[in-house]
Amino acid sequence: MLIYSDVIKESAAFYSGICPGDTSKAKISMEAIGRTITERFPVLATSDAKNPWSYFNTKLSSAMRNSRCRIKRKLTPPHHHPTKAVRVENSSRDLDETEYVEFVQQLKKVVSNKKADMTNIKTLLQTTFNNRRKWINNSLSTDLPLSRILTEYPCFRMPSCILEELRLITSNSAVSEFSGTKLALIFKYYFF
Repeated sequence: MLIYSDVIKESAAFYSGICPGDTSKAKISMEAIGRTITERFPVLATSDAKNPWSYFNTKLSSAMRNSRCRIKRKLTPPHHHPTKAVRVENSSRDLDETEYVEFVQQLKKVVSNKKADMTNIKTLLQTTFNNRRKWINNSLSTDLPLSRILTEYPCFRMPSCILEELRLITSNSAVSEFSGTKLALIFKYYFF
């Protein structure tokens, strides 16, 4: 059975990209796939089913459906994500678009200096916080990869800036417990 399930997994991975999305065409396609596979590899056929390929098709169809559902879940934004709730009392007002762009440019400039002024960086992070959170929260994860966030905010390559962002989102007491790999995992959890 372990080998059978491996064959099903491999077949699902292969045929997922080939099989049509239309239900009627997919049904015909699945029947042809099952018949061909069980004819070439008779050990996969079952004699107690309606057709020798019925059991194989059932398992393959299920594996493909589960795979499509997992992909769809990853691509669909959540309706409500409680961990993304932002505590606004730590931040300033919403900025208009030109102000926001100007402050982000200032932040990039400050971070690019060899001796970055952390006080200035923290102030700029606080100033742009509301707009940044709206940008991140209102974007699909597929439209907003980490590389794009790091391009817009290169300061998030610095652990102290990640901690500042987490401090703005949560509370000071919670931030003091984060370090190393925990910090990276929490960053990904809170932001995406």
